Amino acid sequence: MDLLVLWAATALLGGCGSAPTDSGLWVDASAGPDAPLNFDLGPRGVGSDVLVLGDVQPGGADAGAAKDGVSTGDQAAGPADGAAGPAELGGADGAVADGAAPDVAMDAQAMDAQAMDAQAMDAQAMDAQAMDAQAMDAQAMDAQAMDTQALDTQALDAQALDAQAKDSLGVDTSTADAKTDASTDGAPVVYDPGPCKKKGSEACGKGISGDPAVLYVCNAKLKWEPLQTCEQACEIMSDGVPDRCVEDLVPFGSLVTYLDVTPYVEQNCKATTFPDWPYAAKECTYQSLGLTTTVKVANPSADKVAEWIVDSAAFMPAVWSLRYRDPPSYKKALKAVANGVLGASSRIFPLQGGIIEQMSGMASPVVFNFYHGVTQGCSTGCYCRINSMSKSTWCAYQAFLGKQTYDACLTKIGPTGLTQAWGDRCFNNHVDSWKSHVNHHFRAVAHQYHQTIKGYCATAVSCSPTETLAALAEAMN
Repeated sequence: MDLLVLWAATALLGGCGSAPTDSGLWVDASAGPDAPLNFDLGPRGVGSDVLVLGDVQPGGADAGAAKDGVSTGDQAAGPADGAAGPAELGGADGAVADGAAPDVAMDAQAMDAQAMDAQAMDAQAMDAQAMDAQAMDAQAMDAQAMDTQALDTQALDAQALDAQAKDSLGVDTSTADAKTDASTDGAPVVYDPGPCKKKGSEACGKGISGDPAVLYVCNAKLKWEPLQTCEQACEIMSDGVPDRCVEDLVPFGSLVTYLDVTPYVEQNCKATTFPDWPYAAKECTYQSLGLTTTVKVANPSADKVAEWIVDSAAFMPAVWSLRYRDPPSYKKALKAVANGVLGASSRIFPLQGGIIEQMSGMASPVVFNFYHGVTQGCSTGCYCRINSMSKSTWCAYQAFLGKQTYDACLTKIGPTGLTQAWGDRCFNNHVDSWKSHVNHHFRAVAHQYHQTIKGYCATAVSCSPTETLAALAEAMN
C-alpha cells in the first residue's frame, strides 16, 4: 500500500499547474453723481448649468464568467496492469497462502481497480460536463442581463437627451408630448376652456381646462377658441405675456440675414481669454473714423441674436399677434428691433477695451473705454450692450416679474455710475444667454417698448398691423 499511496500523491502534485487688475473699474453703488470713485472689486466666479450625462456601465467584464482549468482527462492511472509488489500479495518470500490461485486473484483485483478507475473517470467527466453547462448557462444569463442593461441605458439616455432639449427651450415638459388625452374608461376628453377676459389673449390649454397641446386665443365674444395645435409643446409664460407654441421661436431666415453684418471692430483679431468668460473671445486692434484702438470682445452670432429677438417679441403682445394676423408685418416689426440692436452696438459686446464712436452732437469721434459691456465713466444711463439696456429699464422689468420692487432694484445696482453690481449684471447676463434662446435684457427692453405700444393698442389685436408698426416705431424712438 505504501507504493500505491506514494504513486497517488505524485499524480496529484503533478496535476497542480494673467488677468488685468480690477482696481479703478467701479464706483460706489450708494454714492451720488459727484462722489469719488471707490476701487473695490473682489473675485467673482461664474457657475455652469450644463448637464453632462455619464455613461451607465453594465456589470463588470468578469461578472458571471465561467472559470477555466476544469480538468476532465488528466487523472493519473494506477500501476500498469494492476500489478502489485510481492509483499502486497503474499508473505515475505512472495508465497501464496492457503493454496489460492495467484493469477486469478491478481486478475480480479486488476479488473476491480480498472472498473473503479473507469467509474471515477466517468464521474469526473459528468461533473466537468455539468460545470461546463452551468458556466455556459451563466454566460448566457450574463449576456442577456448585459443586453437588457444596455437597452435600458439607451432608453434612459434618449429620455434624458429629450428632456435636455426641452429644458433648453424652457418647455413645460409635463405637457410637452400631450397631443391627445382620454379618460380612464377610454372615452375622449371633452375640453371646456370657458370664458376669457381680454380679446386677443393667448393661453395654453393646460392652464384653462383646454387641450394641453393646443394654444387658444380669446375671441370677440370673450370665449377661448383654438388658435393652433402645437407641434412640439405649448409654453406657459408669465402673467401678462402670451403663451406660445415652442416652434414659433425659430427665427425666420431673413431676420438672421439682416443681422449677419460683420462688426466693425473685427479687424486684425486673434483668439484671447478674459477672466470668468467661459467661451470664445477675440482681441482686435482696429481703425475707425481715423482712430485706432484695441478691444477684447465676445460678439454673439447673428443666429443667436435673432433667437433673442424672437423670444422677446412675446413681451410685446400686439407685435406677437402679428405672426398669425399678418405675417409680413410681423417680420417687419422684428427687423425693426434688429435694426435697433445694430444701431446701438453693431452686435459688439466689449469685455474690455476701446469702442470708437461719434454720436449725434459730437464734433469728432471718441474712444470710449468699456468693461463688462458698460462704458466706464458713464453717469445715469450706463447702458449695457448689446441692446443698450438702461438701469431703469432693467428695474422696471424686475418689478413686472415680481422679483423685487423698482426702488429696491435701483438701490442694489446703484442709481449712477458703473457700479460692480451693474457691471456684474451686464456681464453675467451675457454669460447666461450665450447658449440660450432667452436673453432677459432683450425681454426687458421689449417690455419697455410694450409700455408705449399699449398706450395706442389697448389689446393685442385692437390695432391694425399698420398701427401696430407705427406704435412700435414710436416706442423705439
